[in-house]
Amino acid sequence: GGMEINMRITVHRMYFIWDFDREEIWLNEMAAQGKNLVRTSFFTFVFEEGNPGEYEYHLEWMKHFPTHPESIKYRRFLEETGFEEVSTFKKWLFIRKKSTEMAYSLFSDIDSRMEHLRRIMIFIPILFCSLFAFMCLELSMLALSHESISILSFVAVTFIFMLRFMASGFIKSWKAYRRLKKERLIRE
Repeated sequence: GGMEINMRITVHRMYFIWDFDREEIWLNEMAAQGKNLVRTSFFTFVFEEGNPGEYEYHLEWMKHFPTHPESIKYRRFLEETGFEEVSTFKKWLFIRKKSTEMAYSLFSDIDSRMEHLRRIMIFIPILFCSLFAFMCLELSMLALSHESISILSFVAVTFIFMLRFMASGFIKSWKAYRRLKKERLIRE
């Protein structure tokens, strides 16, 4: 019957480190429609037409970059447990498993989910500090070059907007973390 060509669909979508749960749900909704993720890059997702509900997707923010020895070991471990690696981007790891196999949640273990959130909560302030340093540098350069006040205020407003944005991501992760902590106490 000749070569079958699978349709590819590219979706551009912005997502942030604290939205991993929402992204995971979205990827699994796509998989339920038969659109399977095959590649990711900067805010870009490439899907391939397949059988609806064939795969279950998981998304994780790793402690180290994919090339780090610890990450390599972890990725091998996942392969041995039946996961197929779809893509890595920065510290993101996209993996999938055939749905027919026993449902397995990477985060079935509360502790590992808490650890995941802790990693995110550590990352946000680091991101903030690097942004802050960059902003200070920008502002001092602008001030030295006697730029108009409108440019200075634009830079300041952009910074405040990003700060609020990061703060909301941090609060979201912190609330999820606290919720899990309570849940763990109940279970103990």
